[in-house]
This record gives sequence, C-alpha cells and structure tokens, in this order.
Amino acid sequence: MVSLYLEVKRERLLQLIQSIRNSGSVSPISVWISPVPKGKHLYYKLSSKNSAYENQHLGKAESEKYRDWRARLERQEMISELE
Repeated sequence: MVSLYLEVKRERLLQLIQSIRNSGSVSPISVWISPVPKGKHLYYKLSSKNSAYENQHLGKAESEKYRDWRARLERQEMISELE
C-alpha cells in the first residue's frame, strides 16, 4: 500500500514533467551541444550517439537554432532531475 502523501507527491511530479513537456520540444537523452572553433569565431553543433541528430550545425550562440536546442536540452535536464 502506498501512502496518500507519496501518491500526492508523485502526482505533483508527473504534473511538473507534463508542464515542462507542454512548454516546448524536449531533446532526446543522448544529445549534447559541442563547440566548434573556426578562426576567431565559435560555432556550435549538435552531437549525439543517434545518427539522426549527429553533427547538425547550430551556428553561433545568438542563432535561433542554437537557442532552440539549448532550451530543448534544458527541458530534458529538468525532466531527468524530476524523474
């Protein structure tokens, strides 16, 4: 038998996870962003053990693509922590 207190806490965690998922796309677990220095500039690429996401160029830190993937990774980290 599970205590009512634990069940309420579990439901709250599940609600938080769903709220994070509803706020935007979440990256797969095996994805990370790698810096790629080119001359005086620093670019970023998406790296992964999964070939579908491997070596996608994200551009500079100011780019929309970079910021989108950074947010996806942050959401994944929050979900992992709650789980």
